[in-house]
Amino acid sequence: MDINFEGELSISKNKGDKTITLVNESNEKITLTNVVIAPLGYKETELFNGQDNGEKTIPLRFKSYKASSDHFPNILDSHGSISKLEIETNWSLKIIAITEGGWIPAGMTPNNAHFLLDKNIFNILNTRYINGELKDNTSNDFFDLITSNNLIINPSLFMLEGNNQSLERTSNDLGNKYTEATSLINKALPTATIPFTSDELVSATSGMLSQLYSSNSKKLLFIKSVIPILYKETSKKKRSSVITQIKNLAITHEIRRNEILFIATLSAALSSSKQNPAKKIFKPKPPENYTIKDAYNTLSDFRALDYLMWAIALDHKTQTYLCTNDKNLVKFWCAIEPNKFNFQGNLLSYNLKFKENLFGNLSDIEYEWVLESME
Repeated sequence: MDINFEGELSISKNKGDKTITLVNESNEKITLTNVVIAPLGYKETELFNGQDNGEKTIPLRFKSYKASSDHFPNILDSHGSISKLEIETNWSLKIIAITEGGWIPAGMTPNNAHFLLDKNIFNILNTRYINGELKDNTSNDFFDLITSNNLIINPSLFMLEGNNQSLERTSNDLGNKYTEATSLINKALPTATIPFTSDELVSATSGMLSQLYSSNSKKLLFIKSVIPILYKETSKKKRSSVITQIKNLAITHEIRRNEILFIATLSAALSSSKQNPAKKIFKPKPPENYTIKDAYNTLSDFRALDYLMWAIALDHKTQTYLCTNDKNLVKFWCAIEPNKFNFQGNLLSYNLKFKENLFGNLSDIEYEWVLESME
């Protein structure tokens, strides 16, 4: 039996606790405190298809909460807990947080969350906020709900990406990006915390770039090599040969065939381009016009997802979120449904579930070809 309530959501600016007050037609109220929202999945990414500031209904699923009320509705006493609610709003979703399990409006993340911010988010923060307040003539976004909180921000992705779209980086360059990141954060969100010093992050980031230099160089060459395939639509009769081509290119460039870059390439080549988030991450163009900098931009997107998975695998207790404005990156993340992150030696391991979302147009036998290419 469905029980319908109407109400409002409020955020304590002092503590950041999420409090939801629900009111039914008889004016019976229930207050939910310490609300933790569960991530949304691929289906809910349909919300991104409309106007950013247009009317939308956002479903929120409760992971946990505490309920209290002076006049607790009897019907709730006998019918168990509240599992979800829907918010009708025209607030935008410019900043989206992704984590294990899917995505969530960034303003609905837990109080103790750690945030990785991609480069575009720094631009949005600089445009929207000053001293934690919304700039004049700026429309509301869900992120506004937490701008006064003690956010914990890791600027590593901003440092990794740099300005010159190149793998060639120096410690001085990384230090300058740390200074730029902290300056932007302090100006926009002065109550936010960066839990690492410049020396700590420069050392860690430099070490990572050095360790992964060879692997990333091969990934850039692989991305460039598959663009002639991705730029064209793959006909049904060519699907088998295209899978073989991509597999051989992965072998040539020493790309692991169970990692998300390879899976994304197969999806971009085989699935309908209209609703294909993987293809939109690659942004294929005529091969002669596709530069190494274009490949670097694509690599940066997949590297951000890798970084999020590494962070979760290294510390399961910390609730880590990657904040991005890239709707296609969010769709792809939700489409592959990554989970159970762990390290096996130095290699990250995880489970994926992606058939319907990334390869739904393939027949069963064609999908078997995809799986065989990953072995």
